[in-house]
Amino acid sequence: MDEDQENARQYYNRLYRGWYRDFETEAWVDLIDRWKPGKLLEVACGKGGFLKQAAALGFDVSGIDISDVALEAAALNIPQADLRLSAAEDLPFDERSFDYVVCLGSLEHFLDPAAAAAEMSRVLKNEGRALVVVPNSHHVEAMYDNLRYGVSSHDGQAVELLATRWQWVRLLGDAGLRVVETKGSNKRPPLRPFKARSLILRVLRPFIPLNISYLFLFECERGNGERSEPWSYELRLKKPLPPVLKAGADYNVKLRVRNRGYAVWMTPKTNIYPVNVGWHVDSRDGTRASEGRAELKKPLAYGDAAVVSCRLRAPEVPGSYSVTFDLVREGDFWLGGRGGEPARMDVEVRGRPRTDRRCSD
Repeated sequence: MDEDQENARQYYNRLYRGWYRDFETEAWVDLIDRWKPGKLLEVACGKGGFLKQAAALGFDVSGIDISDVALEAAALNIPQADLRLSAAEDLPFDERSFDYVVCLGSLEHFLDPAAAAAEMSRVLKNEGRALVVVPNSHHVEAMYDNLRYGVSSHDGQAVELLATRWQWVRLLGDAGLRVVETKGSNKRPPLRPFKARSLILRVLRPFIPLNISYLFLFECERGNGERSEPWSYELRLKKPLPPVLKAGADYNVKLRVRNRGYAVWMTPKTNIYPVNVGWHVDSRDGTRASEGRAELKKPLAYGDAAVVSCRLRAPEVPGSYSVTFDLVREGDFWLGGRGGEPARMDVEVRGRPRTDRRCSD
């Protein structure tokens, strides 16, 4: 361990000798109950409470912690576990050693959370799963405290990184852990169990939206080694254009778009730089014949998808054309080439321009 890690070891040894206890584990064990038993590593395992319950479910468990005081208690709690004294930024295991890696409310306290997440990705098997639980910087209590007192709630530990949902998704993605499912949790021991504030929060707990939950529970898969891109997307034509269009006629086209990046696609009602579905029709010599837009009905964050209807008018002049459907951040750039591929198709426009504007299906 380097000097900073040694200081962290001594700090957590003092905590474990004093007031500090293991993070609540019962709720998280329920999350792995659906996993097929295999080799499981807990990063920052503390006194082994979670590992003991995971072993009871049939998992072959291992754990690391920076506190030898915690590991001594864990060894008594679960003697069959492979327990090692280590910093999370330098895990003492070979690549692709584990079917599952979990880190429960600790990533935010590491000296280098990004390096620790990269290590978790390194020791995870290609088809493995990781469960990462982290706090939300903008949970409902923190916003209340900030509004009233000008400070956000903090759990009192020496190091704590607070971030929003999408900042965490970006950190994990860049480290090689692709988030495949996100849940929120508001299970938190009240600091003042009989105060009106705590009672109100208990009543509101089931109704708190994901993005202002106290905790985020990220289930991740091992990425492909590439850094996540802010504007990655998928675009697929559900109802494409016919190969031959009537000059001047209107056509309905349906597309399915999915956000695969950590940037949130805002709408014109929520941002001055919204993301819209856009298209342009170009002649074979590259001349732009027309273009158009269709707005998203609501903001789309990572993993969110929507079906968008586009009303496209065929050029007035017969000939050969290329039609491109893409996403565009208005006033800034088209998203094609920034982590996604536009949909393109060639069409022939024939006949004279229509005098009526009825839509052709």
